[in-house]
Amino acid sequence: MTEDQLKRYLKYLQSHGYTAEIENGNIKVSVTIENINVILKCALSRFFPYEIPQIFISEESKKALPKMPHFHTDGSICIFDEGKVIPNINHPESLILYTISSAISIIEDGIQGKNKHDFIDEFLEYWSTKGLLNAQTYIERINIAQSIQWCFKDEDIIIAESRKRLKEIYYAISGKNIGKCNKGLFIPIDGSIIEDIPKTDIDIVKIIEKYSSYKIQYNSFMQKNIENPSLVILNIVMPEGNMIVGWLHPGIDIPKGFRKGHVNLKIAFSMTKDKGIAVSVENCHQNRLFTRGGDGKKDIWNKTAIIGCGSVGSFIVDALKYYGTEEFILVDNEVLQYENIARHTAGYLGVGISKVKALDFLLAKHNPNIICETYKENAHAVIEDRTDVINSCEIIFVAVASVPVEHHINHLMLEGRITKPIVIIWVEPYLVGGHALVIKKKQDLYKEIFEQYSFEYKYNIVQNGCSYLKREAGCQSTYMPYSGFMLQQFVCRMLDHILSNCWNQRGNYALTWCGKLTEAKKQGMRINKEYENVEDYSMITRRID
Repeated sequence: MTEDQLKRYLKYLQSHGYTAEIENGNIKVSVTIENINVILKCALSRFFPYEIPQIFISEESKKALPKMPHFHTDGSICIFDEGKVIPNINHPESLILYTISSAISIIEDGIQGKNKHDFIDEFLEYWSTKGLLNAQTYIERINIAQSIQWCFKDEDIIIAESRKRLKEIYYAISGKNIGKCNKGLFIPIDGSIIEDIPKTDIDIVKIIEKYSSYKIQYNSFMQKNIENPSLVILNIVMPEGNMIVGWLHPGIDIPKGFRKGHVNLKIAFSMTKDKGIAVSVENCHQNRLFTRGGDGKKDIWNKTAIIGCGSVGSFIVDALKYYGTEEFILVDNEVLQYENIARHTAGYLGVGISKVKALDFLLAKHNPNIICETYKENAHAVIEDRTDVINSCEIIFVAVASVPVEHHINHLMLEGRITKPIVIIWVEPYLVGGHALVIKKKQDLYKEIFEQYSFEYKYNIVQNGCSYLKREAGCQSTYMPYSGFMLQQFVCRMLDHILSNCWNQRGNYALTWCGKLTEAKKQGMRINKEYENVEDYSMITRRID
């Protein structure tokens, strides 16, 4: 920021009636608000006007004002939600004027008590700056009082609804078994009427007594656990949402004159030298993640089985984790090899590990909310001997590219042993196209849409697809050439189409996704007649039942 620019901005403010001057590279503004003299500092970053100015209030001015929200501990005033406000880049002078006038309006409202219910911002500021501990909570139901379990991981705290869930999350995050688990309490509080910020153990007791309908549960919990460190999580419920904060009460001796279970908490905390600690809490549960980091929706496949965790299966898993699937059953008996990494989501880090464990590891590191059950077993054995596990899912994806396995699954469905919808999914050479059979009711696929002896699919795109299979020198197995990039496009498009167009409709469907058909023709690939005039990247839906 040049001196000339600052002078221009200063002159503009003065022309609008402000008493202002330049001080240490900032603009100092003196105003009288409700008969109180207030000094503000307008700080312009080197990226102004692309960044909104910060307004600070002098320490002397802040002391002269009544207690009010929207003041940060560093003296800055919370004026705008920067996620919503776009700075007026073309008129920097107006941006400065508007920011200063907005700060003055906030102070006026604070003096007059108009924004006294905005103390939720003070809560957030206090806990983010004073919290000596950080915590991650994976609790789903945040609007009821409930017992919780927590443990330390390094210097942070992990919180869950049960010991079992805590162990799962801890292992997903650290790759280690959990040590000591501790008891805690989760309490909702009506934040719309809060005017006080608790800063001591006694304050916590008072605020729960005053603003929460669960004070009896809190008192009962504390009476039982007063001699141990006790974590209390507060869900501050506001009309616009929730804010979760925590407090770690110290373990204290029961004061003389009180029996265990009948302790006056305020007296007990006033008599101890140990002090509680503010805990900054991050809500990491799936529900919050898909509200804050998505569109707020999780699709209906909460629990999914993937039979075959090679390239196609791995991309299905990768896509479903973004859809919001929380539980996976993974089945594959193969180990990830170097030649797999170009089109497998586990990549180089998964080489030498079973494909199911490689995906399990990736899912845990991506989102600890996800629960994974892995079976490094022959697919025939799993579908035959563990049908109860397979039937516990909302949907079963079969991505093995193996006619015997697909036929076996179809047979079990016809017998009524597999009862959940099945999607059989595979691709053609060079990903000229890919297919999915969405089977929601019994149908003998191998009598109706596959050739009786060759098992060739009725709606193939490429003629004689087997002729495009390849083999490396010295290799004992063939492989189908296609890129991971095209595979990702196919899987995402296919899953979206199943959800949007087939899942809530009656019947069974055969879906065909067409890739770069024009390029395939140029390369001399023989395309079946019904696809000759189909446009690239088309999706074809056929009702087959």
